[in-house]
Amino acid sequence: MNHKKIMQFSFSIPGMRKRD
Repeated sequence: MNHKKIMQFSFSIPGMRKRD
């Protein structure tokens, strides 16, 4: 998995996104 893919995935999930 690429970093961008993980970033998009985390961004899609409000519970995984660390940035508020």
